[in-house]
Amino acid sequence: MWKCVQILFLCTALLSSTVAMAADVSLLKGMYFYNFIRFTTWPKPIDAAKQVKVVVFDARLFSVILQKISEKSHFLPKMLVTPCRTPDCANNMQAVFFHDITDIKRQYTLESLAGTPVLTISDQIGFLKMGGMVELQESSGRLGFSINLAAFNKSGLYISADILEMAQDVIREANTP
Repeated sequence: MWKCVQILFLCTALLSSTVAMAADVSLLKGMYFYNFIRFTTWPKPIDAAKQVKVVVFDARLFSVILQKISEKSHFLPKMLVTPCRTPDCANNMQAVFFHDITDIKRQYTLESLAGTPVLTISDQIGFLKMGGMVELQESSGRLGFSINLAAFNKSGLYISADILEMAQDVIREANTP
């Protein structure tokens, strides 16, 4: 499994570094997103024959990209992707991607999902500090990510140790006021 993870992320990293200007960043983010789905374990296992229910906030193109990645992948589980504009869409989902969403909607949705087994991912700066689980980050033409392990633990989700090793940063304890 470790070799599979390495190969998938190595391919993504090579693509992002060698074709950084020409590569579609949304496609790269979609590939990362899909791998986070694949290497996350939910407390109540998702039947491999079923689809992981994903909602994407304010990024219709990204919704289409995720669905295409899922359809073309030979790996399970597949994703059922729904674009959305209101926080209520996150109910009964297993994963949520926050793109161009207002701070108020994002905070409300994160607070309502806190402690539930829903994987939360965003490409917005400061997402981990708000309680999100995975923050995708662009720097010097490369795409990377940071993990809020405290949020994973609180939700009952488990992220592969291999993914944690590849993260640029891992927050292990919840922020305390």
